[in-house]
Amino acid sequence: MQYLSKQLSKWLLKSGAISDSELELYEYAIFTFLLTFFPITLSFFIGTILGKPIESLFLIVPFVFLRKFSGGYHLSSPIKCFLTSTALLVISQLTVNTIITNHNYFIFAIVQVLAILTVYTLSPIDSEQRKLNDKEISLFRKIAQIILSVIITLEILLFIFHKANLGISLGFGIILVAALQLPAMISKRI
Repeated sequence: MQYLSKQLSKWLLKSGAISDSELELYEYAIFTFLLTFFPITLSFFIGTILGKPIESLFLIVPFVFLRKFSGGYHLSSPIKCFLTSTALLVISQLTVNTIITNHNYFIFAIVQVLAILTVYTLSPIDSEQRKLNDKEISLFRKIAQIILSVIITLEILLFIFHKANLGISLGFGIILVAALQLPAMISKRI
């Protein structure tokens, strides 16, 4: 992604769309966009293969936004990250399909409540790559809690309007965030 963002920035510079002084800013902006867009595209692709493209978006979009402010475990290598993320998305989407098909809502609700408590109380978790200062911790915690509240509200509304498949997908995004926070907390304490 870094290579692609550098190349796109250089192309913008060569085409006269940006100046030399803006090159670094555009490189960062493109990298950030790709970093957000890639998981959404990957999830949609996997969801399409599994026959659930809309559900896949309802799973990944809240995950992407909540994870940005809640933090959690990060792998050291882009290849490991890609492979693990792909496997995690496939497993998550298959799990969501199983919950919906078998109507395992009670078990899902218990796991989700635990995930909500985890994300609400542990956020944000900084990483070795990005240490947060006290002001950032306070701000990120508030933003994560607001995003979490919005996701929960949307999930409840989806259940009220008989869209359990979308509600469960949305809620599973919270479970994924919590699942990535726990190893980060364990490794910090070790």
